[in-house]
Amino acid sequence: MSRTTDEKEVEHFKNWISVWWPEDRPNGLQLMNNVRIPFIKDAIASIERLGNKESIEGINILDVGCGGGILTEALAQLGAKVVGIDLSVEILNEAKRHLESKSVELKQNITYKVESIESHQERNSEKYDVVVSSEVIEHIDSDSIEHFIQSCVDVVRPGGSVIFTTVNKTFRAWWNLVVGAEYWSKRIPKGTHHYGKFVPPSVLIGYLERSGCTVVSSRGFAFDFNVTRCDFTADLDYFYAVFAVKRE
Repeated sequence: MSRTTDEKEVEHFKNWISVWWPEDRPNGLQLMNNVRIPFIKDAIASIERLGNKESIEGINILDVGCGGGILTEALAQLGAKVVGIDLSVEILNEAKRHLESKSVELKQNITYKVESIESHQERNSEKYDVVVSSEVIEHIDSDSIEHFIQSCVDVVRPGGSVIFTTVNKTFRAWWNLVVGAEYWSKRIPKGTHHYGKFVPPSVLIGYLERSGCTVVSSRGFAFDFNVTRCDFTADLDYFYAVFAVKRE
């Protein structure tokens, strides 16, 4: 296990593999792609070193903590070359199972690896155009987050993009995500989120700046009451995304 690994978190997520790709309705992570994909595309379009491309075709992306591959597949469908890494063999097997029924072209755009970001960074320093870690850092112990972020930054080429999405440390986030989603509607298994691990935007931005990045933009997003949509919001009070560029 890596320095930033919480073994209890890894074990917890193993127990709900079937949640990743439900057949009856999109889950929250799938709905999040409605905001995550546009945010990532806009970030890539602003990378001068890549020629300010509007398309992400051919862009090399690392998806850190990819889980069942929900964001990985969506990025690869747009033509990006995506490496997804995760610490759980079982969850990555679910990602691979879901990919089996997809096109040859999509399969060629995705590589899954059971690996920590620290191990991956040792062999892939400054390799990627973009690194994305979505809904991951709120599952890492607070004293390890800065090290995790630094490892993510280290795999990006100078001038490349670093993108995180996570949960703000607010009453609204706790009420909706823990009380509402885990205990009331039971859309998420109990014990998935812990308020003490939620990360305020100022803390995440500070870590990125100290890791050699310049923060460019941030946006908030949230679900509707029935969790049938996910849209951008006017504030960062619940979920939020941060885009930074690694300084050259």
